[in-house]
Amino acid sequence: MEKISIQYKFVSIYIIGSDGDRTVGAPYCRGTPSITYKYNPEYNSEDHLEKLASLNKAQLDLRETFDKISSFSEFISKYNDLQQVLEAQMYGRESNQDLISKLSILKNNILSTSLTDQQKDDFNSKYQYLDKMCSGGLRYGDIGKAH
Repeated sequence: MEKISIQYKFVSIYIIGSDGDRTVGAPYCRGTPSITYKYNPEYNSEDHLEKLASLNKAQLDLRETFDKISSFSEFISKYNDLQQVLEAQMYGRESNQDLISKLSILKNNILSTSLTDQQKDDFNSKYQYLDKMCSGGLRYGDIGKAH
């Protein structure tokens, strides 16, 4: 979608059945507010829909500015949104050098502040997960759980 410059205002993806895969809808969700559901008749809800992912405008804006985060507390407050937007950007893709560079700047910003040992460990764990995603980990297999 990026190569041919198609822009959507909002995208809804529905994955049907237990063998469905998010990679088919991923290109439509990059850079666009979206929601992804998985339909499974065995899922315990009235409509049998499980929400797998969603992105809003603020999360998408964070993709462009996360290298400006300058404190551990700000990083923690934005981590879940950052993880979701990077996952949407990287799902089914190989590495993204621009995002890796921004993560490196973020890391330098945070580690240049005074952190406790616990905060350093927490930051490094979360950073490694984000770095694996931006290095193509979602394309090549399970990279573990988000921290």
